[in-house]
Amino acid sequence: MRKKPKAVICSGANTLLLNEVGKHLPIDTIIGTELIFLDDKTYDFDAPLMIVTGTNKPKALLETFQGMEIDWPNSYAYGDSYYDHDILSLTGNPVAVNPDKGLRDIALEKGWAIL
Repeated sequence: MRKKPKAVICSGANTLLLNEVGKHLPIDTIIGTELIFLDDKTYDFDAPLMIVTGTNKPKALLETFQGMEIDWPNSYAYGDSYYDHDILSLTGNPVAVNPDKGLRDIALEKGWAIL
């Protein structure tokens, strides 16, 4: 039996924002930058912050789905920035969407789809 595809948002934006976006889209998993708050609801400026961008994107994605069987060659990824090339490289179907110059150059070199 074929598994249902999963829609994932993996972004450097904070998860508070991403969760709001996810309420309006058919998203299965949200991976973003976690902001840490204290008991009094103020931001903890001393907490470590791992921004989900660049090489942290594939790390966060792989960590989230660790131990799960993922069909990476038949998966799709969409990105618009040079900093998305690491996560796009994980999938068999990378798509550069309105890419910046850095990502456009990589997409052209690697033969990736460009929208």
